[in-house]
Amino acid sequence: MLPRFRRGAFSVFVAVFAVSMLLGDRPVAKVLELELDSVLRGEHLWQLFTTTFVDPVVGAGALMTCLAVQWFCGSALEGFWSARRYLLLVFTCSTLGYAGAVALAAIAPDMIRIRVLSGSLPLEMAAVVAFGFVFANASYVPPLGVAPVKGKLLAPFIALILFSVPLLSGAPPFAMLPALLSGVFAALIVTQPWRMLSQWRSRRSGGNRDVARHLRVVRGPDDMLN
Repeated sequence: MLPRFRRGAFSVFVAVFAVSMLLGDRPVAKVLELELDSVLRGEHLWQLFTTTFVDPVVGAGALMTCLAVQWFCGSALEGFWSARRYLLLVFTCSTLGYAGAVALAAIAPDMIRIRVLSGSLPLEMAAVVAFGFVFANASYVPPLGVAPVKGKLLAPFIALILFSVPLLSGAPPFAMLPALLSGVFAALIVTQPWRMLSQWRSRRSGGNRDVARHLRVVRGPDDMLN
């Protein structure tokens, strides 16, 4: 039985599909793609947001990958949080991923062999990484699968596929940087390690002396992204 395709995740796929199919091979796509030199000059800053939806080389494989990730991982996260929180997470992480690539291009311009970045891969990577953390111990039967797999094992497998397909198709390694950074930001937002650090410091300072020593506070999924 297929999971429910929720409206937020479905809207992400529709946006990527529509923009890529209608504008991907047209001159207007050059205005939407992230041109590193233009952004570094302080021009066309909107490209940090629009480049996520533009794939100049539209293929059935890329669109099917976006569909599968949004349907399976995105819909599960949207059902756990809400459409607003899910969309905020993936779009924020994708934008930060592309911004990080721009920062690297500013620091080491001679190392960059590609000057234009685009595609929905950072969006999908954020969804996959968040899915792996939130549903780490939940069991799922993946599409075309026969046995249930825990989320913490399924998510790395999907991420490996997302990275491997473009690289094997000839994409330069730098083009993968926005997706890598997007996944890192998603992991930080979902797990919030700074909260655990503050709790550890509070215990070290004796702030929990009134709590029984045989008890401990365990953070569950409800605490994530609050």
